[in-house]
Amino acid sequence: MYRFGILLVTIVMVVLPLLYVALIGLTGYAVYYHAVNHTGMLGAARGRGMIMVFLVYLAPLVIGGILVLFMIKPLFARPAKHVRRRSLTNAGEPLIFALVERICEVVGAPQPRRIDIDYELNASARFRRGWLSFFGSDLVLTIGIPLAAGLSARQLTGVLAHEFGHFSQGVGMRLTYIVRNVNGWFARVVYERDEWDEWLAETASEVDFRIGWILLLSQLCVAITRGVLWFLMLVGHAVSGFMLRQMEYDADRYETRVAGSETFAETSHRIRQLGVAYGLTQQAVVGLLNQGLYPDDLAKVMLKMGDELTPKALRQIKQSGDEEKTGIFDTHPCDKDRIASSEREKAPGIFHVDGPASKLFQNFEGLSKNVTWDLYRDIGSPIKPQNMDPVEKLFEKEEEPTQPSVETLPPIPFD
Repeated sequence: MYRFGILLVTIVMVVLPLLYVALIGLTGYAVYYHAVNHTGMLGAARGRGMIMVFLVYLAPLVIGGILVLFMIKPLFARPAKHVRRRSLTNAGEPLIFALVERICEVVGAPQPRRIDIDYELNASARFRRGWLSFFGSDLVLTIGIPLAAGLSARQLTGVLAHEFGHFSQGVGMRLTYIVRNVNGWFARVVYERDEWDEWLAETASEVDFRIGWILLLSQLCVAITRGVLWFLMLVGHAVSGFMLRQMEYDADRYETRVAGSETFAETSHRIRQLGVAYGLTQQAVVGLLNQGLYPDDLAKVMLKMGDELTPKALRQIKQSGDEEKTGIFDTHPCDKDRIASSEREKAPGIFHVDGPASKLFQNFEGLSKNVTWDLYRDIGSPIKPQNMDPVEKLFEKEEEPTQPSVETLPPIPFD
């Protein structure tokens, strides 16, 4: 029944973009119908009145043409640029490869073809080549170095078991891949703007109003189109939200049975704390970059920020998790519900190494500095690795901390 439910949700999610394509066809036909069947109005006026009649005839063609063009554009919307990643080798990091291999054996998931690292506070397992890997077992695991820096080996192992737990579900996992991609596509086309949108806005504001009103109406029609897409997006989130949350609960069971129910709760609280520290790290790094300073280790800065969290701030973080509720449009359950589900398992876990997760890597500090440099390259900085500033010296030179006050937490979203 669970898989059957996912199948129904997938069908609905595929139908939603098809409805949008049908709307494009209907709009295009309306423009064509006007162009062919309303030419008689051009002979209904004489003199200067012909100019006004011509504009009235022309307006639907221009507005409709622009509208169809902007409606077609989202169908070819490309994903946002991905963060830069590095690939590990078995020879260079044998312990992490051995751990991942054993996790996959335990949860019944295929072995990843590649293990990547990046500077995100996250871990993920995904199809290596996207849709080209859809029918195979071609996976890539990505581990965020800041996440590994802030967790214990047992906590990180549980997180990896969760990610591979998704891929132990076979058909359900592939159907979910379709659902998530459709949801992601809707989000991009609704909220992202590009050069076309800027061109239309600038042109409408610069040309004479006697002609510009047509472009202003075009902008209104484009806004209506985005409203339609927004509505379809909400329908998609509402329809798929429940099944995606069940997928998360199922993956949580793998994490719970590998790391234990108690560790699952500890991991949830710890990741929430790291999320705040990571947000403060981003603020602090921006401040340092404005001074021409480039800290060489993002993970070290994050841990420094975490150590600066006051007891009051830690209580606020915990309270925010305890008061959070799962919404109808949420693709992930709230932490409180996930912890409650894990506690019902009463699982002791089968992996009990509690040392720092960074010890699983041969050269963790070097990897952390590499991904920090990747971050600077992604934001367009020309800094070279040898010119980055050691974190220890940056904080030694400061008489006052550069990080924002954490007595009252800034509004950082927990994602």
